Amino acid sequence: INKLTGVTNYEVQTPDTVATVRGTGFKVKIKDGESEFVVGEGKVKVGDKEVPEGRKIRSLKGALQNL
Repeated sequence: INKLTGVTNYEVQTPDTVATVRGTGFKVKIKDGESEFVVGEGKVKVGDKEVPEGRKIRSLKGALQNL
């Protein structure tokens, strides 16, 4: 998004959590009320946790679980 629009900070809201993203590459998967964030490059703040590059975190009804 940053390269295309110049936006450097944005949020992704799923049914059970919010991720704040700054200059990174990541994937969000939502299935059966569960959100999974996979960080490919940089860092993503999911809820109150910061997820570093190469890591995953899952949220089930707002409860975060490192993977």
